[in-house]
Amino acid sequence: MNKHSKLIFKSILLISSLFISAFVFTQELAPSTTPIELSKKGTFYVYWGWNRSLYTNSDISFQGPNYDFTLEKVAAADRPSPLSTEVYLNPGNFTIPQYNFRIGYFINDRYSISLGADHMKYVMKGYQHVKINGTISNSGTDYDGNYSNSDLYLTPKFYCLSIPMD
Repeated sequence: MNKHSKLIFKSILLISSLFISAFVFTQELAPSTTPIELSKKGTFYVYWGWNRSLYTNSDISFQGPNYDFTLEKVAAADRPSPLSTEVYLNPGNFTIPQYNFRIGYFINDRYSISLGADHMKYVMKGYQHVKINGTISNSGTDYDGNYSNSDLYLTPKFYCLSIPMD
C-alpha cells in the first residue's frame, strides 16, 4: 500500500468514525416519570481492539551460564503492523497486529471476573548508546569481559551475540 493509499484509508476511517459517533451520541431523551434501574450483575462482556504502546527507557537483565549483565536505560518502541485491510480486517490474521482481548462476567454491579490478553510488541531500538554492568564470558566475541557502568553502542553485531541460553 503506497503513501497516497494509506492517507486516503486513514482519512476515510477518521471521517467515518466522526460521522458514526455523531449519530450515536445525538439522541433525544424521552421524558420519563420513573427511573429505570440498570444492573450489570449476571451479564457477560467481550471486547477486542488494536493498540499502540509507548515505553519509557528500560533496564534489561540477561542471565545464563556464561553471562550475567544488565543494559541500562534502553530505548524501545512498539512495532505496529503496516496499515492494510489484509492484516487488520482479515479474521484469519487477527493475531498479527498488536491487540487487546477480554471476556468477563459481572458477579455484581461493581465487580467482574475477566480473562484477557494484551498482545504487545516491545522492540529495542537499534544503534543507541547504553550503559552495561555485569559479565560476558566464552562468547568468542569482543564483548567478553567485565563491565561496570561501561558505555556500549548497541548494533546488530551485539544483538547477534551467540551466547548459550538456558
